[in-house]
Amino acid sequence: MITATFDYTDKVYSFSILGHAAYAEQGKDIVCASVSSLSTMIANEVLNRCDNAICRVENGLLSCQVDLNKFEHAESYYISSLFEMLEMNLKEIEKQYPDNVKVLNDTDLAMWYD
Repeated sequence: MITATFDYTDKVYSFSILGHAAYAEQGKDIVCASVSSLSTMIANEVLNRCDNAICRVENGLLSCQVDLNKFEHAESYYISSLFEMLEMNLKEIEKQYPDNVKVLNDTDLAMWYD
């Protein structure tokens, strides 16, 4: 199972995605491919936009963290939207494949506004 965890504490946004979907054999697993595509796209955009982003990939784990306190409002809003968009899309995948994907969140999903 893929487990995605999101944390939005004190304007420090992070996600970690761990595991394998085990929906189908390697190379044919559409659930794994969907989660991987979405999460890699978001992590790459965060890395391109944020000098203080920490992202890593190792042993079935993709994690990303960024401190939004370092940015102006518009940029913080954009970056926070990327994290929230990823969470919402993974929740849609979870609805379709509940045996293969689990999405967890420390807080209520809420847009951050100044």
